[in-house]
Amino acid sequence: LGIELALTRGKITYNCWGGSLFEHKSVDDFLAYVRFLTSNRSEDDWKTIIGHIKFLGEKTAIEAWETSKGNPLSMRRDWCPSTCKGDAARKRWHDLVERLTELARLMSTATMPGTGWPKTLSNQLKGVWEERWPDDPEKLEDAMTISEVIVEWATEVGNPIILLTNIEEMSVQDPNGVVLSTPHKFKGMERNSIVVWNVGIGKGRGLFPLPHAENQMEEACAFYVVITRARHHLLLLKNAECTWPYGIDTMFSK
Repeated sequence: LGIELALTRGKITYNCWGGSLFEHKSVDDFLAYVRFLTSNRSEDDWKTIIGHIKFLGEKTAIEAWETSKGNPLSMRRDWCPSTCKGDAARKRWHDLVERLTELARLMSTATMPGTGWPKTLSNQLKGVWEERWPDDPEKLEDAMTISEVIVEWATEVGNPIILLTNIEEMSVQDPNGVVLSTPHKFKGMERNSIVVWNVGIGKGRGLFPLPHAENQMEEACAFYVVITRARHHLLLLKNAECTWPYGIDTMFSK
């Protein structure tokens, strides 16, 4: 996602093989709130938001949407859908309305970079993702990592409407642009120049090849595929924040 943002900022068109990270569920969650709380309210985004809350569900979303004529936050604060039966459901409804109202207020005053609404929204979504993936720490970690990138970008932009406009203008389907791909999607392909992101070199650190993969030989083969796809230029970039305990010599000696 960071690479996609960098290319967008540099006005460099690109094409994601296997799908853009902007299609990740965590990004869709984040943007549903942004769209709904700005001028672009839609019932689909409202259902996404309600779907995050236990004890509510689609019937609650439909009743609130129809009763309020498409503006659930305009209802009296003591109003509650008839589908919210029980104290737990009613409390969750009122808590949701309170959070959305505060977020809408923060967004409406966000005109300059450095605004705090992205972090506030991310903190709320963390609870949603913890409930969604209670037994899958990898998915939760992926969501939080992607969210950090979106929060950083949204904070720099400041205005949520401008953020949405920037996302709409992203060119991820240009067949003549830079290709973003995983190693497995790139088998059998060649390019004049290849850049490999987050590589562990020697005793360096990196995310690729995966340091804790169950099959280290499979990781070595994937790395070999990547570095042999370049006809003329190969650039390996490493990230010092992640540990890769094996060097290239170790991989190719297996």
